[in-house]
This record gives sequence, structure tokens and C-alpha cells, in this order.
Amino acid sequence: MYRVTYSEQARAQAAGLPPAGRRALAEAVEQLSGDPSLGQRAPGYPPEFRTWAFGAWGLAFYLVREGQGTVVLLDLVWAGP
Repeated sequence: MYRVTYSEQARAQAAGLPPAGRRALAEAVEQLSGDPSLGQRAPGYPPEFRTWAFGAWGLAFYLVREGQGTVVLLDLVWAGP
């Protein structure tokens, strides 16, 4: 099990999500804590940088720190209502 943390930016973005976005993010965090390799490798970045689509409208950019057993959410984008 991985511990999921938020960068300062991602924490502020998460706080601004609408209710549907917060629910979708909570589900994504649960999934990522079990297996962060589910996300896609971010093109042009080292393999520990990944992206994960959440809900119908969200995209998370995150860093997997295998040695520490953590996933750091770096940036969140919500393009929906």
C-alpha cells in the first residue's frame, strides 16, 4: 500500500474541485494507493512521473517514490462542470 500525498498546488486544486470532482479524486487516490503503476507514463519524463485520468473530466499528474512507498500528486486538472 502506498501513501498518497499532495503538493501544495495539488492540495489547492483539490479544494477547488466541484463535488463530482472530489468524489472522483477520492476514488482515484484509493486506486493509486493500491497500485500507482496503473497510470500512464508521462511522455518525455522519467518513468516515476505518471498521469491518471479520474472521473469523466479529471487528470492527475503524479510522482511515484518507490523507496518511500509514496505517491505525490503534483498537479490536478478538472475540465468538467
